[in-house]
Amino acid sequence: MGVLATLISILGITAVTRSFNRVSSFKICPICAGVSVTWAWMLVVWFLGYGGAGQIADPLLIAILMGGSIVGIAYKADKFVPEKWDLIWKTSFIPIGFIAQYMLLTRQMGYFAAFLALLLLVARFFIWNKKEIKDKSSRSEEIKKGLEKCC
Repeated sequence: MGVLATLISILGITAVTRSFNRVSSFKICPICAGVSVTWAWMLVVWFLGYGGAGQIADPLLIAILMGGSIVGIAYKADKFVPEKWDLIWKTSFIPIGFIAQYMLLTRQMGYFAAFLALLLLVARFFIWNKKEIKDKSSRSEEIKKGLEKCC
């Protein structure tokens, strides 16, 4: 029951987000929205006491989806991190995110708050207030296009 509800939720929210993107100038990754909104509503249902193993808000499914979001955020934010810091960024952000997630799902809210603060501090150090660092391959493509227009 829980897996089917999870898949329907992800696909439905993904479709709605894709439709929203077609009419809006503000673009959101449809699958990212599908996954994150799904685990968010499931987390609320579970915290309210209406979920459990094998039910619609199964904490195992919530953990899997949250873990995917943590990794997705790390890889999406990667474009703001200099290449030499790439591995340090990911090996600090992802494990801290997993620990924060674990603390939330085990309802250790004090530890969750501490690890969430640490996660935000790591993000602040690596990415906030920094311009997007363009990928070298995209920069070389820009140069090639410029040269084609030149002559």
